[in-house]
Amino acid sequence: SADDAVHCIDADSGKEKWQFTTNGPIRIAPTYQNGNLFFGSDDGFVYCIDSRNGKLKWKFSPSPKDYQKVLNNGRLISFWPIRTGVLIEDGIAYFGASMLPWKKSFVCAINIETGKPDAAGTYIQEYNDMNMTLEGSMASTGSMLIQPQGRISPAFIDKNTGQKKGQLAGTGGCFVLVTPDQNIVHGHESKFKSLVESPIEKQPEFMTFKDGKEM
Repeated sequence: SADDAVHCIDADSGKEKWQFTTNGPIRIAPTYQNGNLFFGSDDGFVYCIDSRNGKLKWKFSPSPKDYQKVLNNGRLISFWPIRTGVLIEDGIAYFGASMLPWKKSFVCAINIETGKPDAAGTYIQEYNDMNMTLEGSMASTGSMLIQPQGRISPAFIDKNTGQKKGQLAGTGGCFVLVTPDQNIVHGHESKFKSLVESPIEKQPEFMTFKDGKEM
């Protein structure tokens, strides 16, 4: 995020092989899939680049084309930065574009081959929801997307439609983890920096990790 770029470093020599620069900070590490890297930027775009040479294959933004920018940490960025990372499942890239709760948010599923919502199971869902500030790496249970929301508790989103299905109990944070038995590890009572593990269905607290922040 310091220089708005993804860098490829040779693991043997430590020398840089290539870099790809966007127009804003990159908050979440790229996702690798079949020789390509997928990542989002505070400039409001999701990018797909060739992992061998850093060449752009496509980029996509769900936000309005004539939008104004906002000052954030001394930088002008999009009102709809991509701070969820890019989750890849079954040939579809899932991500969110969001920052301010009084602005609209987008939940997106696009074709990884074309960078567009042009295949079965793809969509662009627009929300005007004061309880959406999508921030932190997205997770999946297979049928549900679990999206951290910073100061707001993580959201449940139907993976097939992009429809919001509710929120986890408790407080927020920028981290969630889905376990093999589909429980969710997430931030709870952030004042004490603890993690909690909850089942998706009933959501009672049954395991906590005192002073834990992330896994």
